[in-house]
Amino acid sequence: MSKAWQIGIIILVTTVAYLNIFGNGFVIDDQYFIKEWELTRSWGSVGQLLAGANPESQPGVYRPIRSLLYLVYYQLWGTNPFFYHLHSLLVHLAATVLVFLIVDQLSFPRKRESREEKTGSPIRSGMTAFIAALLFGLHPIHTESITYIAASMEMTGVVFMLGAFWLFVRSPRRRNGLAMTLSVVLALLAFFTYEMTITLPILLVLYEWILRVPSVIPAQAGIQRRKDWIPVFTGMTQRVLPYFVGAAGFFAVRFALGVGLGRGEYLAYSFFHTQLAMTKMWVKYLSLLVWPVTLSHNHTVVLGFEAFMTPYSDQAAI
Repeated sequence: MSKAWQIGIIILVTTVAYLNIFGNGFVIDDQYFIKEWELTRSWGSVGQLLAGANPESQPGVYRPIRSLLYLVYYQLWGTNPFFYHLHSLLVHLAATVLVFLIVDQLSFPRKRESREEKTGSPIRSGMTAFIAALLFGLHPIHTESITYIAASMEMTGVVFMLGAFWLFVRSPRRRNGLAMTLSVVLALLAFFTYEMTITLPILLVLYEWILRVPSVIPAQAGIQRRKDWIPVFTGMTQRVLPYFVGAAGFFAVRFALGVGLGRGEYLAYSFFHTQLAMTKMWVKYLSLLVWPVTLSHNHTVVLGFEAFMTPYSDQAAI
């Protein structure tokens, strides 16, 4: 089965699985971002959005690209939830296709490079990418980020991040300067859309060190002495440095605008209590990856303790 057919099947099956979202309306933060926070009057100018304007209920958030998307969508569709859900589905489909492309690129990279050197054509990696993308596209855990419009708007940043990673993986082998430039641009868009994507530079370092470096320093290349490794690490540094610079630029802009890092007070006004709660949250969400049942926008971690908590919430359950 060709890659085009595999991608087509993935898109079709994933789309069918999530067609029921179009009957949904606005929930939770959708009310603040779309209905109650009327863009034409309350959001202000594009400059204010780039400076970090947000609803009053969203302190400490700096996601200007996401805000601009809300502005454009509101001008186009107003408060019609259908088109916002369409965005949600398209974002998930784009992420799923990128997972396919990334896994396909990472599958058997040494055999792929050897075959290309001899024949000039890529070697197929079997069904690995197809199965991985199907698992990603159909995993129930994504329901929370697809059916919930506000979450899907943030997942746009994850798509930018995956696109940047895919282009990075392809670029060193193909020595494509244009692809590397586009990768850095997508990384910047990701950072300014969703803060969680700031982990991308670390991901790239892990990729270079774990997956790529062993394939570029074979013994037959003569890299046997310690000093022979210097060009390898120098090249790796040059490839990942622009992403760290972009991340530093994001933080610089954020601090210059006075946004800071926090989103309000710690739980129970205590860093210690917050970390206790987060330990249970990690266990909860990791378990949902393995056993994705009783999905909800607001999980009960233990009786009396929910995922959406405030400094004023009852802490007895922690």
